[in-house]
Amino acid sequence: MEETQSASDLEPPSSSHLRPITNLDPPLPASVLLDRELSHKSSLRRKGNILTGCPELDEYVLLGGFERGSVVGISSEDEEFALRIGLQTVANLLVSKPEARARIVTTLPPVGLLPKLREVVAGEVVERRGVEEVPGGLRAVVYGYFRRVEISRVFDFEGLGDVIGELEGEGTEDVVDGGERGVVAEDKDGGGGGEQTAPKQTKPTPQKGRPRQNNPPRTPLPDLILITHTSTLLNTLFTGRDKPTAHEKASLLFSRLHHLTRPPNHGNPLIILLNSTTSPFTPETAAQTSDYLANMARPPMPRETDPSERPRSIIEPTLRSVFGVGSAASMGRGQVQIGKPSFGNVFAKMLDVHMLCTRIPRVVDGGSSWVVEVLLDGLGVYEMEGDGEERGVVRRCREQRWGPLEVDGAGRVVAAFR
Repeated sequence: MEETQSASDLEPPSSSHLRPITNLDPPLPASVLLDRELSHKSSLRRKGNILTGCPELDEYVLLGGFERGSVVGISSEDEEFALRIGLQTVANLLVSKPEARARIVTTLPPVGLLPKLREVVAGEVVERRGVEEVPGGLRAVVYGYFRRVEISRVFDFEGLGDVIGELEGEGTEDVVDGGERGVVAEDKDGGGGGEQTAPKQTKPTPQKGRPRQNNPPRTPLPDLILITHTSTLLNTLFTGRDKPTAHEKASLLFSRLHHLTRPPNHGNPLIILLNSTTSPFTPETAAQTSDYLANMARPPMPRETDPSERPRSIIEPTLRSVFGVGSAASMGRGQVQIGKPSFGNVFAKMLDVHMLCTRIPRVVDGGSSWVVEVLLDGLGVYEMEGDGEERGVVRRCREQRWGPLEVDGAGRVVAAFR
């Protein structure tokens, strides 16, 4: 959709970000930096990780769930499955934490998102409490959880930048007394005429001479920020712009996302980005695909081309599935093709943790299951190991950990083999 907003909306909120660095901090010992990182992680651990509600994914694949203060990407060949994981994470957070809040940024209209969110939240309530133990009826309980969810609808990358700007403001502006947040269906860039929106609160004029330090504490960001259909938003950025400009704008916005997660006064929210996948094969190599799958011992025959135009490797190492193309070929004569995340490293570089969801056929019954694996883990999990003087902190990497999942009859993501 064509937008009227200028590209300046994606500029940093302060010109100070563009000032040259004149005074560099002195170098610090690696031990000091490690102590700071461990202290930061300890602070996040006290707040508790955010779980999806699927033990196979939380306990085995992620070794304890999603860490707060991080940016996580979930790429899936079916974006509906990634969306279901994201919404189930939102639902599990709302049901398990009475004061928790969530923000969903999506390209979907409310009529396309709210029924899915309602189904997932209802399923989580029933799973935890049972229908007969829900006072006032399931509908009323679900509506109560909806009051702690905000939804922003965007249409392009500039609209996403506007929402990030609002979140940056939430982390710095004062709280309005008596304000209450609820479910918001707001169209960025004026695209959703006729949809109801929660009344916008205005900041009261401070009394003259009143010191600002006496103002109420600042508003923390939501505990979870879920951004759906990232590939669609990135496509609007790279369409009609030269690549250097698009890459620059993407890097700028992604650095702002990371900035939202780090400062303690922002509440260290978890940010989840949902992405699609694409075929790992280019049109030029499509004719060689069947030959490649049938003859894994040798590479495809090279084509005559200019050296500057020679294609890169099929899949970058940081985007490569643990199953690979070879394993897919052994499952049924090439019937499964492991895709790679849309926008490749452009998407992966903005993440602390990157997960890939792939549908794999089950040979026994002819059905299929989802396999969720960790492609990239820039955080790791720190655990105490050893006894006595040898006891210390060990970092465990979650890359190449995977688990089989499926969607049950109630619409919940669960372990495929229970």
